[in-house]
Amino acid sequence: MTVSPATLASLPENVDLPSVRLMVVAGEALPHAVASRWARGRRLINAYGPTEGTVRATMYDCRADEDGHPPIGRPIANVTT
Repeated sequence: MTVSPATLASLPENVDLPSVRLMVVAGEALPHAVASRWARGRRLINAYGPTEGTVRATMYDCRADEDGHPPIGRPIANVTT
């Protein structure tokens, strides 16, 4: 699933989405609290690109136990412009 951090932050605490095994968040900065909550039990990728659409230039694989805001990551492998 690809979603914005604001959308994830707005979901009630009792919502867990256990069937979602991979989330890609993009479109704005990913707060630490949102990353910590949603990286538990699934793969959470913090993506960044030049637009808020479907373009992504970098990615970072988040972990629930990390401190601080997730970085925007590194350039996607094998991509050229």
